[in-house]
Amino acid sequence: MRANNEGRPGHLPGAIAPLDVVRSLFFIPWFEEHLSQRISAFYFLGWTLMYEMFFYCVFAVTLTLPRSTQLKAVVLCLAALVAIGLLFDFRNGMSFAYTSPLLLEFIAGCVIGRLYEAKLIPPRSLAATLIFLASAVIVWSAWHTPESLLTRAIIWGLPAALVVAAALSFEPDAQKSPSRAGLLLGDASYSIYLSHIIFFLMFNLVAKRAGIVHGFSEIALFYGTIGTAIALVGGLIVYSTIERPMSQLLAGLSKPKAKMDTPLQRSSSS
Repeated sequence: MRANNEGRPGHLPGAIAPLDVVRSLFFIPWFEEHLSQRISAFYFLGWTLMYEMFFYCVFAVTLTLPRSTQLKAVVLCLAALVAIGLLFDFRNGMSFAYTSPLLLEFIAGCVIGRLYEAKLIPPRSLAATLIFLASAVIVWSAWHTPESLLTRAIIWGLPAALVVAAALSFEPDAQKSPSRAGLLLGDASYSIYLSHIIFFLMFNLVAKRAGIVHGFSEIALFYGTIGTAIALVGGLIVYSTIERPMSQLLAGLSKPKAKMDTPLQRSSSS
C-alpha cells in the first residue's frame, strides 16, 4: 500500500518516496497530522509494527534487571514517556510515536501477563460478563469515536484489555479440548493482521460500487459481519499460500545438515 504523502513537501500525493521505504524498513515513523494515530509508514499497518519493535527493545533492556523489578521498570519507562508526550506537543514522527498514550496499552498487556502468572485472572463465572460489557463499549465507540489518543487508549484500550484478561479464564479448558479452527486462526493471526486492511478496502470498494451501503449504521453492520468474514478468509488464504510455505522453507534452510561420514571415518569406527 502506498504511503499517503499529501501535504508533505517534495512529495506528490500518493507517490512512493524511497526515503519512506528505507525509514519503514528501519522502523522509523513519520508524522501525519490527518491520521488518527498521527504517524504512518510505507505500508499503512506498519506503524503498529513500529510500536511492537519499540516495546521489544524496552522489554529486552529490562531483562537485564532482576526479575522482581522487570515489570516495574517497563511500567515506569512507558508511563514516563507517555507523561512527556502529554506535556510537550511533539510534531516529529519518532518523538511523537514513542511518547504516545498508545504505549499505555503495552503496559496493560504486561500487567495482564503478570496477573495470569499469579493466577489472578477473573473467574469464568465473571469472564463472560466482562467480555460482553467490554465488547458493548467497543461497539458503542463506533458511534462515538475518541478524539484524542489518550481517550482512544482508554475507550478502546481498556475494554480490549478486559476482553484479553477475561478470555484467559477459558485457557485451561481450551488446552484440554483444543479447537482445530481456533488453532488455525491462531496460526494465521499474523497473516490476518497484515492483510485484513486490504480485504476490507476491497470489500468497501465493492459495497460502494454496488450501492448496498448507505448510512453509517449499515456500514458498521456490513463491516462487522460480512467484512470481517471476508478478511478472515482472506487472511487464511494468505497464510496457507504465503506465510506457511515461506516459514517451512526458512525452517528447512535453518536446520543443520546431517554430517556425512567419510569412508575413512566409517572404516575406523567399524
